[in-house]
Amino acid sequence: MIKQSIIHMSLATATLGLFGLAACGDANTQADRMEQRVDDAMAEMRRDKDAALEDLRDLRERINDRLETVDKKMEETELSEEKFSALTDEKIQLEQQRLRVETALVDVEGALESTWSDVKHTSKNVSEDVKSWLERQAEKVDEVTEADHDGDGK
Repeated sequence: MIKQSIIHMSLATATLGLFGLAACGDANTQADRMEQRVDDAMAEMRRDKDAALEDLRDLRERINDRLETVDKKMEETELSEEKFSALTDEKIQLEQQRLRVETALVDVEGALESTWSDVKHTSKNVSEDVKSWLERQAEKVDEVTEADHDGDGK
């Protein structure tokens, strides 16, 4: 009788152990899936950040190129006061736009997972606003000079 009880207890223990291992396997699988989701989300955030940074750096470069051109024009000695004033205004506006872009760059570079959604939205808006502003400036140049300097056919 005691021998039979020991056998039954051993079988019960072994059965419970197998169920426990199966449950652990499910927990490990769930943990693995959760870890994969986190890894995927982090990889997506890195890709988005890299794209935003590239876009903002390109914008900054475009602004810097335009600032260099404006500075060279301002060095000309034969500028009228009106032209010099217009170039000064353009330089101030370019520097303001560059500051917006640089601020967005710092925000994107320092964004954490918890702040990324807001930073992504803000940086996209800054990028679109500055691009639009640059396009309007190019159109103004085309209107004044009656030429298509930006090559857009307008």
